[in-house]
Amino acid sequence: MTEPGSTHTQTDPARLSIDGSLWFTVGREQLGGQPRIALLAKIAEYGSINRAARELGISYRGAWDTIDGMNNLAGEALVERVVGGRGGGGTRLTERGHRLIETYRLLEREHRRFLERLEGALDRLGDERELLSRLGLRSSARNVFRGQVAGMRRHDHLDEVHVVLPGGLSLIGSLTHESTQQLAMSEGMHLMLLVKASVMQVVAAGDPAPAGLRNELRGTVARIESGRLNDEIVIALPSAQSVAAVVDKDTARRLRLRAGLEVRACFAPSAVLFVLLD
Repeated sequence: MTEPGSTHTQTDPARLSIDGSLWFTVGREQLGGQPRIALLAKIAEYGSINRAARELGISYRGAWDTIDGMNNLAGEALVERVVGGRGGGGTRLTERGHRLIETYRLLEREHRRFLERLEGALDRLGDERELLSRLGLRSSARNVFRGQVAGMRRHDHLDEVHVVLPGGLSLIGSLTHESTQQLAMSEGMHLMLLVKASVMQVVAAGDPAPAGLRNELRGTVARIESGRLNDEIVIALPSAQSVAAVVDKDTARRLRLRAGLEVRACFAPSAVLFVLLD
């Protein structure tokens, strides 16, 4: 997908030029562009997310957040951990991750040729012209998944929507019947699901889920980002996706949260926000 950038001047301040960026998208969510592909390439080069983040001037946490989002949208791992070995382990790209880099670089060369041809066409246009930038979907929700509606059931004024995610995971969301009609939601429709990390409850693998929290995502703690009052827990799911939850310090201590521990992220159907892609 071509995304026009802002106009800029070069040697002649009166000359209008064209610039742009190339992005892979899944629905309306950006899977990868130059900054994300650069991160994947550095991980492939160094075998270390920490080193790759330093080279690109981003935080270690920011790098992991980017990778988690890309894995979720791709529906499979682009980056995976390597355990043991002479260096004590690290990270590496999967075959899909390597293919994504190669495909991006091929398309980027074609994209540059296209922009050069388009800029040549500007000389044949009048002086009055305006370039509009595409507006992308932005959300404060920490967890973003893509899926397909597998079924719907009506309960009084609320509708339950069963959504299947890549890898076989499934979630249930609820919304009013009026909202279902306004969205023209139907079985087979593709959509994005947004869930804030603050509404997730982390539960021990063997404990019952709290009442009303019918969505359960089982996995293992991948990492913990400690804060002054709360901790952010990133849970790796079997489908190569991940989910983030924010828990208070007392809960973290009670559950003895640590990397590798099996847990569940639980949340209510009402916590799911739907964004249609069709």
